[in-house]
Amino acid sequence: MTRRIALRMPLRRILAASVLALIAGALAIQVQAPPVTSPSNAVSSSPTAPSIPPQARIPASDAPGGELGVLTLNVGGIEAKRGVPWETRAQRIAAWSNRNGIAPDIIALQEVHGWLWPFGFANCGRGFGVQAGDYDQIDILLKALRDGTGVTYRVAYLTGNEASFSFAGTCITYRSQAVLYHPGRLANLTARAGDGRPHNDIDGLDGVPHLRRSLPLCSRRTNLMPLETLLDGASQTDKCGRPTPSGPAWAVLRAGTVKATFVRLALTTDPSRSIDVFNAHPGLEHEDLDGLAIKRLIDKVERPYSSSSLYYPPLLVGDLNDLNIGRDFPAFVTAHAPPQNDVEVIGIGNEESFPAQYRARVAKRAVLPDLPPGVLCRRESVDLLVSDHCGVFARFEWDGPDAGVLRGVFVDGPTRVPANSKYRLVAVPSGGNPLMSVRWQPGDATSPQLNARAGDSNTIQTWTVSVTDPFIARTVSKSISVIAESTCQPSCKASQASCLSCRGSSCPLPRECAAEYLRCVAGCRSSARNIRSANATCSIGGRLYPA
Repeated sequence: MTRRIALRMPLRRILAASVLALIAGALAIQVQAPPVTSPSNAVSSSPTAPSIPPQARIPASDAPGGELGVLTLNVGGIEAKRGVPWETRAQRIAAWSNRNGIAPDIIALQEVHGWLWPFGFANCGRGFGVQAGDYDQIDILLKALRDGTGVTYRVAYLTGNEASFSFAGTCITYRSQAVLYHPGRLANLTARAGDGRPHNDIDGLDGVPHLRRSLPLCSRRTNLMPLETLLDGASQTDKCGRPTPSGPAWAVLRAGTVKATFVRLALTTDPSRSIDVFNAHPGLEHEDLDGLAIKRLIDKVERPYSSSSLYYPPLLVGDLNDLNIGRDFPAFVTAHAPPQNDVEVIGIGNEESFPAQYRARVAKRAVLPDLPPGVLCRRESVDLLVSDHCGVFARFEWDGPDAGVLRGVFVDGPTRVPANSKYRLVAVPSGGNPLMSVRWQPGDATSPQLNARAGDSNTIQTWTVSVTDPFIARTVSKSISVIAESTCQPSCKASQASCLSCRGSSCPLPRECAAEYLRCVAGCRSSARNIRSANATCSIGGRLYPA
């Protein structure tokens, strides 16, 4: 796997200025926006590949039984792999789909080059000085898939950050993740989200889940498909100052690189329930830290449970390198991982961690490309190669006729609140139907939402919710305990946060902040009847931090 190092903006500007001075405009710089050629008379300057035989096209399915096909692939960039150009590799992906009768509903991609720019006349895997414009790699793949499957896929997002790598010289690229989807089967719910952060933003975002815009479609070169109409999202004016689709997606970065992205889709046959897709690619080093960042993204978008209505438990797909579904992501189970020991994996959330309407099972598994018996991923013949990885496909369906029956109930709400404060609990069933009844104990409340008030300091309230489906005579229950904290305890937490955020040589050490927090809490408990602490201050390391 090629190592890539993120570039900071000042260095990129210096490099760009150097190239301008050296070649005096002979090369088209990436941020320029040449006129877009009409797709009807477009001519590709990239290497050509043999077309797919005109076999029977794969018809769109109305997916009886909740069918959902998912393909994930680390494409390894747009450069040639073992001498095989991307155009040929894309054709092979489409030919595999055609040959196996597979038109995936979701295609998750890692290591996509949003654009590629060789420094000077470097060879970046496509020839000396040969660039790739915005979305060229996706453009080539969309054309191949349309020709091979009859499906014109849409681009939910393509987002990442600028980076560099060495091939035959220095190459600068927009390294990204992307998700394509079958518009006859799915709709993009995240496309309705707000604006988000810019497509290349990294400052202050380390480990922070955030909504992020896609790469603007400004400077195209291949012009094979009408991408302006195939990208999702409201307009943005980043990079070239003219409106292009924003393609919003949730993302999390670590060490200046996007580690995972997220999009919320919905089946067109059931638009009220979501298909949640996490597309992950932790690095080869510090996988444990990358894994924590990915789990932070999962927690951000999946909690509270009532914030969405899941059709199936969420999907976790991608190139996980040394991370493992189950061990490193215990809320998920493996749906398919190639027995040939590659790193590409498809996982699905388990029933104990996510409330979903339907329980899923895997109806079909496949590996891209079709490998002869005994051949391992990454050791296939060059005639089969589609990337420096194998792709993984899984088709889900309802797990039997009772896949949608009532199976459990989750509870949204706090487990700790200030004493005597109001709070709300929400019951979220797994499966069932709109005619189910809800009952909370104590109190016999019958709404899914329970509004309550905490007791005095250091008391505990325990609530049990029961959900009953009268059609199958099944009742499921869940209990939650809520602790009423002393009214000054949140002040201690706020003071500790202020202490930890202090910067400078005179600031307390983290262990001093922690020790003072424990003393503050102990003092609160010993004087729980004295509510003067609402305006108290904590002295940490000789400084006063207002509570």
